[in-house]
Amino acid sequence: MNGNNQALLVGSPDSLVHAVARRFQSLGLPSTPISDVTEALEVLHDGRVITFIAIDEALGETAASDVLAAAKTLYPESPVLWIGPVGDPGRFSSYAPDSIMPPTSSAHAVERTGELLLREVFYPNVLVDAFSQSLKTVLRGSFDVNANIDDIYLRSNRNVLSFVNTLLPFAGKKVSGRLAVSSSLLYLKSVHKRIFGADVPATIEDAEDIAAEMCNQTLGTLKVFLARRGLTVESGLPMMIRGQQAEIRYKATHPALVFRLEEPQGTLFFEAYFDIFNAAELRRPISEDLVVPGVVVSL
Repeated sequence: MNGNNQALLVGSPDSLVHAVARRFQSLGLPSTPISDVTEALEVLHDGRVITFIAIDEALGETAASDVLAAAKTLYPESPVLWIGPVGDPGRFSSYAPDSIMPPTSSAHAVERTGELLLREVFYPNVLVDAFSQSLKTVLRGSFDVNANIDDIYLRSNRNVLSFVNTLLPFAGKKVSGRLAVSSSLLYLKSVHKRIFGADVPATIEDAEDIAAEMCNQTLGTLKVFLARRGLTVESGLPMMIRGQQAEIRYKATHPALVFRLEEPQGTLFFEAYFDIFNAAELRRPISEDLVVPGVVVSL
């Protein structure tokens, strides 16, 4: 994540707004805790790149509302999490927070809500939904995998997620990155068995090929989604990494978006890394009748 990004947490030292600090730090998003409203307003006005704001109404409704108004005026694209009574929404006459959580919430619930709001900054829901649908379509249609998406989360840790890891790079004028599929050797061999039968014993190379083809086909469906929004990409050659002690070094301005899928036979991770990506590009008008070269579509 870009080192200039940071979160602003406005509340007393024991406030729930600080529950998100540790999680955001792990994602590479420095968090600035402030308990003084005047100082918070100064920070908002000094030109920093603030990606997320959390405000505790316990500071006083008028003072907290002043911080909210400044945040929404100066950082309209940055989500605001408000800790306070859900109560009457009329108190937000001019500006409303993106999410309200009561003071009785658990720290874990606040942390999870904060991450969901932050995820929308880097990966809008329209992209997450497209990715989710692509995974389900590809896995069920081509690999006889009926795994449920158990979790979707952000991470900036560079360690690989399992023993077999396949990375597929992609690049275009305004977007570049890579998809990764990670799973155990045993699970990928079980997928190979579903496709080719028990009479064809799977090697580790076969397991890697299964993971690579999962990447290829998923990217193929996503290429249509991106191209309809003016973001054309081409894929490179897949790269394989074996072992769980490896670390992938890459420069990226975003945390990775991880989909964890579960089946009784095992766990499958899909990960999207972006080196270049501007979520605002997804607001472009959609071209529904666009045909993307090299991608098979059903008419």
